Amino acid sequence: MFASLLNRWRDALRAFPLFRRRLVVFQLAFALLVGALLSPALAWLLDQLIQRTGDYAISNYDLIGFFLSFKGLAFLAGSASTAAALLYLELTGLLLITADVDRPIGSLAVLRYGLLRFPDLLRLGFLQVFGLAMAAAPFALGLGLVKVTLLGAHDINYFLYERPPQWTQA
Repeated sequence: MFASLLNRWRDALRAFPLFRRRLVVFQLAFALLVGALLSPALAWLLDQLIQRTGDYAISNYDLIGFFLSFKGLAFLAGSASTAAALLYLELTGLLLITADVDRPIGSLAVLRYGLLRFPDLLRLGFLQVFGLAMAAAPFALGLGLVKVTLLGAHDINYFLYERPPQWTQA
């Protein structure tokens, strides 16, 4: 089994020069696409946070307040789903480029192919994020319960400086 795996790695390394140019072009095009998608999303987030506070300085409390609001949760779900879909798009492209040595596919054709299927990848990303959120929900509720019952009276600086028994219990 180990010899078979070693042979596959050796074959992949020998075939790499055949794909090198297409992989580089695909990665550059993909990086430009991701930059074009993420820049407006991050600008929107910063704009929302500034509008919410009215200041140009944003505190941790402002961040927590935003991300626990409906807009913030929707932004987190959308951005996490988009990030997962972009990862799937990248992996799909890399696999398609290296899939067939005899019938090479151009990197821009692969990118176009992936973009046509991006809504499906986005749905898959949303399902993965939703599933992970549902799996993490009991732990988040437990942490919230600990915060409310043991740590609710003071802010974090008090607990870091004084180290009361509630801090150790939490």
